[in-house]
Amino acid sequence: MWLAFLAAVLFAASAVCGQTLSRQLGGVKANCFRITIACSLLGIWTFSQFPGHLHWATFRWLFLSGVLGFGLGDVALYLAYPLVGARTAVLINLCIATLCGAIADKLVLGTQLSLKELAAAALTLTGVVLALHKKDEPLRLNIGIVLTLFAGICQGLGLTVSRYSHRIMEQQELVVSGPAQAFQRTMGGVFIGWIAMAVLLSALKGRQIVPASARTGRLPWWLLGASFFGPVAGVSAMQVALQQVGTSAIVSAITSTAPLLLLPFSKYLDRDRPTMKAVFGSLLAVAGLACLAWMRM
Repeated sequence: MWLAFLAAVLFAASAVCGQTLSRQLGGVKANCFRITIACSLLGIWTFSQFPGHLHWATFRWLFLSGVLGFGLGDVALYLAYPLVGARTAVLINLCIATLCGAIADKLVLGTQLSLKELAAAALTLTGVVLALHKKDEPLRLNIGIVLTLFAGICQGLGLTVSRYSHRIMEQQELVVSGPAQAFQRTMGGVFIGWIAMAVLLSALKGRQIVPASARTGRLPWWLLGASFFGPVAGVSAMQVALQQVGTSAIVSAITSTAPLLLLPFSKYLDRDRPTMKAVFGSLLAVAGLACLAWMRM
């Protein structure tokens, strides 16, 4: 269970680095560079320490999981970071990912949802709405929120596909370590990331989307942090936690505490101080996920 909380801490650190990186490079470039570095690091780790942990039966599903989560989901998330801020983006992403994952679990893996579980899901959505609403600002749907919702849906579907690969591992008695699973997932992310980069470069035709003056000498450190904390260490810990706990709901509920870990830094990340309503909404959202996880134990 502690690995899931460790993943939450790492995801929060990754969000801090990711938001700063996306402001300096642009969302598409930032995501493409950090997922490529992460995939390279995980590849070295896998082939040096777990050379026999790659199997075609599970690779295709882990790759698809990466296409959804690391690819489509993270491209959208990195585009949303500068628009809505890390705290809001991570909160929506993780909460929607859990809800979407629960629905996908029912359709793909046969997991049943009770009325109590649906009520817990509604509680989570209520918390998300409260956390989104800022003082003196009407709640409205904008491109940043849409991108984050899309990212959450992709993350939830990717998590279900990853769990499906775990079922295949159990059925065929295959051993695939957490880093090896993360490596195969990041390969899917690299595939989509570079396609998005090609589309961006073609659209810009040499123009810069972020001025060079906005970049700082600390850019390599932000890039390394975004690469290591999330895709390498965070996902490796989460993959092991998924196998140990046996259900994505519990792991997702724990990792959804990442937005709470970001609250103390909101003044510096989003240039605003989180209101009591935002704090209460965040707690309510996590409480709903915790109830959902407890009822599925």
